[in-house]
Amino acid sequence: MVQVVGPPCGSSTSPVIEPGLLAADAQGIPCYLETSLAGNVSLYRRLGFQVNPSRNAH
Repeated sequence: MVQVVGPPCGSSTSPVIEPGLLAADAQGIPCYLETSLAGNVSLYRRLGFQVNPSRNAH
């Protein structure tokens, strides 16, 4: 299943993403994100994601 999530304008992204990440962790389901914006990387790192250099398309 593919889901696309985003916060309402002016709100934080974490409350939108965190429940799904916690549920996936509880079930042992891996998660990944793709972004074309370098500015998103710091947010994703705060949520526990790591950059995979082999998938890094510069």
